[in-house]
Amino acid sequence: MVFKYVKIPDDILSDNRLNDGEKIILGIICSLQKHGCKLSNAKIADMTGKAASTVNRIINSLRSKGYCTIRHSQSKYRTILLAHKQSSSGDSTCSSARSTCSFAPTYLITDEQHNKKNKNNESGTRSRKTSGCHEGIPTPEMVAQYAESIGYPELDGKHFCNYYAATGWQKNGSSIKDWKAVVRIWKNLDRNRQADGAKTDQQTIAMANEMANQLTREATDEDIAKLEASGIFGGNYE
Repeated sequence: MVFKYVKIPDDILSDNRLNDGEKIILGIICSLQKHGCKLSNAKIADMTGKAASTVNRIINSLRSKGYCTIRHSQSKYRTILLAHKQSSSGDSTCSSARSTCSFAPTYLITDEQHNKKNKNNESGTRSRKTSGCHEGIPTPEMVAQYAESIGYPELDGKHFCNYYAATGWQKNGSSIKDWKAVVRIWKNLDRNRQADGAKTDQQTIAMANEMANQLTREATDEDIAKLEASGIFGGNYE
């Protein structure tokens, strides 16, 4: 098990009878008080950047000061437990078996827990970013189905969702309250563009016909006769 960091309670940090190394190692012991600290000196040394002999000396110092007890001290199953600690007023303030222990609560954070916490935070951030859509975020299938129901089957639901996902489901700087209303807006805009396009095509055809009529009116009978003789007018066009 790899630990990311250790949280140490305030009463350990503010205890003037402990030096910095003792505070850190006591914090580790306190973190594992539920089942007792079974970490070896080498493991604690690796965590704290100290020599194993230094760790052994610190643990013995904590035991002599009454902060911890040790079971099976001469075996690989050594377990370090919190002990009753006398406060400056002489009262017993700490016991690993009591919920009123002034050292509790504290804990170690493993890499797995740290990554899980970060993942949850990221998920929460994504939720906050997309929570602007009051009705919830629709799927491309939902968008396509609704668009078809209002006579707008050409709308690409995936394109619609990707477009607003990139804006955090906001429109003109404001949260989207009703994505269906936005689909209807897209439909009306498309219909208006199509109508404008058809109107432009009709105007173009009308102008072409007018020009053709003008050219016909300005042509002389001789010109027309020549064109007819050349086969441009009339005849078989297959």
